[in-house]
Amino acid sequence: MATTSSVRKSVERKNKSKENPDRESPPDYPDDFEQEVIRLRAFYVVAESVVESLGSFIRVLEPTPSAPPQTVQCELKQLALCCEKIAHNQILEEAPMIPMLQTTSDVMMNMSKKENGTNQEIYDRVYKPLKSWVDEDYPRISKELKKCYELHTEMTNVAADAAKKPNPVKTVKAEQLKERHNQQFRICQKELENMKMVHKHQQYCLKLMLDLEYTLHGYCERELDNACVVMMKSFEKVAKETKED
Repeated sequence: MATTSSVRKSVERKNKSKENPDRESPPDYPDDFEQEVIRLRAFYVVAESVVESLGSFIRVLEPTPSAPPQTVQCELKQLALCCEKIAHNQILEEAPMIPMLQTTSDVMMNMSKKENGTNQEIYDRVYKPLKSWVDEDYPRISKELKKCYELHTEMTNVAADAAKKPNPVKTVKAEQLKERHNQQFRICQKELENMKMVHKHQQYCLKLMLDLEYTLHGYCERELDNACVVMMKSFEKVAKETKED
């Protein structure tokens, strides 16, 4: 027969469940455990969104078994090759345009190489770690949590049955399930505790991406400024020669 204490605990669990119907973990689990699970789920939503955005933003092809990751030929490189072709073939009649096109080709090619290098670094050091966590680690942790909840349900049912109709077999089974559940609960606790370090590492990855993009933009600004100076000198030289003629 169920004791007064066990009945009281059962009522308390039901009351807690009513107070928080959205609670994922069993009501008799510690509140801090539930909070860590909530943070895990929320972090996954954010990480999944970031991975999806990065996948299109960095424009890097996924590697295949027969080929390593390769960057897509960007518009900068296409423009550089186009300018170089026109300059070398001397299609334009205006001679001053030739050095201008060559300078444009050079600066576009430099920025293209820098962009590809930056994208590859973001792919290796930011995108891949985040995607690995989203695709592999999170499903594994979720599986461990699900197993823990299922063991808790089974343990609770067997314990209740053993309390109603006690016998040695049911008692042993209840104790075995309790031990299995407690062991699984400790595994989940450790996984959630490790999430704190994972969170810090992923924050570092995102900061690294911002730093790399900032460096890329600074490099491109300097390249464009230098190109403008070269073009201006070229035009001044041509203007002087034209005036003398």
